[in-house]
Amino acid sequence: MDAWHEQQGARIEGEVVVDYGDAAAEARALREGAGLYERHGWSLRRWTGDKRVTFLHNYITQEVRREPGQGAYGCVLNVKGGTVGDLWVALREDDLLAWCSPRAEQPLYKHLKRYAIFDKVKMEDAAQERALLSVAGPQALALVEGVIPGELPQGPLDHRTIEGFGELVVVRDDWLDVPGVTLIVTRARAGELVEELCAAGVRPVGQRALEGLRVERGVPLYGVDISEKTIPVEAGLEAKAIDYDKGCYTGQEVIVRIKHRGKVNRRLVGLRLPAEAEVGAALFSGEKEVGTLTSAVPAEGGARGLTILHRKYEVGAELRLGSAEGPAAEVVELPFSAS
Repeated sequence: MDAWHEQQGARIEGEVVVDYGDAAAEARALREGAGLYERHGWSLRRWTGDKRVTFLHNYITQEVRREPGQGAYGCVLNVKGGTVGDLWVALREDDLLAWCSPRAEQPLYKHLKRYAIFDKVKMEDAAQERALLSVAGPQALALVEGVIPGELPQGPLDHRTIEGFGELVVVRDDWLDVPGVTLIVTRARAGELVEELCAAGVRPVGQRALEGLRVERGVPLYGVDISEKTIPVEAGLEAKAIDYDKGCYTGQEVIVRIKHRGKVNRRLVGLRLPAEAEVGAALFSGEKEVGTLTSAVPAEGGARGLTILHRKYEVGAELRLGSAEGPAAEVVELPFSAS
């Protein structure tokens, strides 16, 4: 894939594709057409062992005891209900595939490996052999269907494995809250696949455009907006990641108490910001520091950002960025496109 990125004129910083020369056109593709991106740095692991499903079920907030061809998204918690990491899962006949964002991998698997040895569950790194590609946008499904034989899976994280392009796993995956598909393909055939997708009208997009859509849609990212101090409900993940009817898992007592109480004290919100806003800047209400700017992207007339604040700071509240006398930061509802 590295050679393909270079052929497309990618601007690369470190190991991340920032853009392919026209970030504004890439952003339009994600909002109006379909954008293709490699989930570079994301962990992809293959789980084996007879108890792989029941093991994961005991440590995740979501129901995973499902049929092969189905999937699940959930969070692994510590005993205080804090998020150790979040995980996307595809169940298959003989194994399961699980992927997570770059900063979630180390804490997540360090936590799980402490218990996996007792259930004889193996979690092998698959990222060296397989690329994790995604297509997102309102035209994503139609354009992918023009390249991949057969119908696309319909339910969240439903998937099927086909023999085209080697062993290709096609997953229905709307993680950016727009229609999307994730394609898990052998690296030997990844270049061929992306060439066909681009020929069909899908546009390659870089991190700048992706971050813009992620923040606009209010999708938190582990290690950026979420940490081990964050309860999933605070990050707005309740509907996506939590099954209140499933059995016991680590951290469940905290989640159940929140459900009965009906609310949390903190929540993920959007911020309208000045153009010079920098991630990590403190947020002030009067003289009091009340939070930290966790994500920020350029937007028309300034910038947009994400943070987790106490619920008393309602939509329309005006904070200050960087100091008590800093520029204004207005609290807005998420997603931005609806506010």
